[in-house]
Amino acid sequence: MAGGFVALYTQDFTTTSSITVTHNLDRVVCAVRVLIGFEVRNDLVESIIPSAADPRNVIIVTLKASNSGVMQIIDSDYIWGSLPTPEGAAALENNISGSTFSGSFTGSFIGDGTALSITETDTLDDVTGRGNTTTNSITVNGITSNSNIILTGALDATGDIDNAGTYNGIQHYTSSATDPTAPAPSDGDRYYNTALDMEMRYDNTRTKWLSVESSVMEFGRNGNTGGGSYYRGPGNRAYSSASGRTAEFNGTIVSVSYTRTDTDSATFEVTANGTGIATLASSAATGKDITLNGNFTADQILAVKNQTGSNTTRNVLGWIRIKWRV
Repeated sequence: MAGGFVALYTQDFTTTSSITVTHNLDRVVCAVRVLIGFEVRNDLVESIIPSAADPRNVIIVTLKASNSGVMQIIDSDYIWGSLPTPEGAAALENNISGSTFSGSFTGSFIGDGTALSITETDTLDDVTGRGNTTTNSITVNGITSNSNIILTGALDATGDIDNAGTYNGIQHYTSSATDPTAPAPSDGDRYYNTALDMEMRYDNTRTKWLSVESSVMEFGRNGNTGGGSYYRGPGNRAYSSASGRTAEFNGTIVSVSYTRTDTDSATFEVTANGTGIATLASSAATGKDITLNGNFTADQILAVKNQTGSNTTRNVLGWIRIKWRV
């Protein structure tokens, strides 16, 4: 009924600060009156919260201190004419879809009689970005990049990518002292190796992680070098099984190139502590092989020789290219 403040429900309470009021009015309560003796003491109210289980019929009133008195539910039609629907009730009624909720949330949503709580318990959250052909913008550490970006894997508590994020088809793993294996790497994938202090790239042809950085080692001789003899290096010093370049880290010989003034059949051989690890057959004045895959380990002595059984070479200038690995 319209009019004054008519009590629609009354409930006594004795020596308590928390009163559960089951009014069964089937509506969201809009007005509460607290009587202590014959005096209205709404100033004692700490909070009024609809019940999560039955918000249209039950409320929980919390007082600032324990008291005894009467709790009244008041007809508020005089004020509103009809009780309003809470803002956003349609979105809160059953659930929240992932496309309509963003930001952070603490607490519970109350809809159709069931409390919906959002609680973060994971330390890792999957992240997936857009994979279409439009230009998208992402900002990382204050730098904005416009490109085709897809993040996969997970972010840890500090926001780092734990597994791998894909950028224009290349996976970028977190920094590590060891080669990443999950998700499985593909050709061109990258990570930063903290032990080598180098950027690493996955070489699918050689099926291993190799440094983006490469190092060149020279060899040659102004004159003849017979089969089984070593070429010379810096200072015109002859290489040998114990004289050459001491390997700083584990590594791989990835290429050999040369020029010479003769064309007799011969084979250039890269050695580690005297043992051959990569070869290039030669019968021309110039040549190269960029597909080599000769492994060596840290502290071995790298050198180059004219392989035993080869013809004599003349006036050779040559280079081997090294990439590092763990």
